[in-house]
Amino acid sequence: MKNIAKTFYYITCLSIIFIILNTILLINYVKETESIPAKKFEDVDLLVVLTGGSGRIDEGIKLLSSGKAELLFISGGGEKIDIEHILKENEISPSFKESIIFENLSKSTYENALMTKELISSYQIESIALITSEYHMKRAFYTFTKVLPEQVKIYPYPVKTSLFKIERWYKDSQSRKIIFSEFYKYHWYKLKFWIYNNLGKAG
Repeated sequence: MKNIAKTFYYITCLSIIFIILNTILLINYVKETESIPAKKFEDVDLLVVLTGGSGRIDEGIKLLSSGKAELLFISGGGEKIDIEHILKENEISPSFKESIIFENLSKSTYENALMTKELISSYQIESIALITSEYHMKRAFYTFTKVLPEQVKIYPYPVKTSLFKIERWYKDSQSRKIIFSEFYKYHWYKLKFWIYNNLGKAG
């Protein structure tokens, strides 16, 4: 009986420690997500839009039309994107379509980064603006810094969306769901890269 009580006590203590550590990490993650600003840049070699959230592609096309880059790369799996319709909606000349490269094979942030790496090699890219939703930026930026060559400058360009309210994420169910999902995905990515770097296993 004493052994059962002792085991229960240890399990309870470990559970409490786990919850406390998890809470601290989560709070820190939210603060860091909130504090990622759009890094200012005059122009870059390539604009990279990661699909999967509202406003990302529109923001990329606006930056392209304003002369921030000569190429726009839209990376994302399985999305049907009508570029001509988006250009028309934003009152941008259809001629910009020739400056847009699109791939729909990648199905994760890691694969987005791999596809971008291939494009960088082909076009001798030295700088990119990484365009994705603000809640996704921390994981995306981390992944791209791990995958792309060190000499490539990455400028984060987080896009705000009405679906995510960072200021009161704990009160909004949709925002909570997004934060928890990104929090665990981010740490899972960190673990995979650590395994790859230290044990030589594919991520």
